[in-house]
Amino acid sequence: AYAMGGWLKPVHGVLMHGILVLPLLAWLMARRNWDERSQMRGVHTAIAVYALVVALSLMSAFNAA
Repeated sequence: AYAMGGWLKPVHGVLMHGILVLPLLAWLMARRNWDERSQMRGVHTAIAVYALVVALSLMSAFNAA
């Protein structure tokens, strides 16, 4: 199984960390004295940056395969 899909392991790792990082970021923002609009803007920005990181890791994995 690793011989067939082993090149996707880095992408899988990046995606699995998102499950931990994005809720943690939202929790940290909720603890700040930011209004809801600023919190939403921060979470949306983090999601966009994270999507870029996922796309870059996927492109890197395709180039390595």
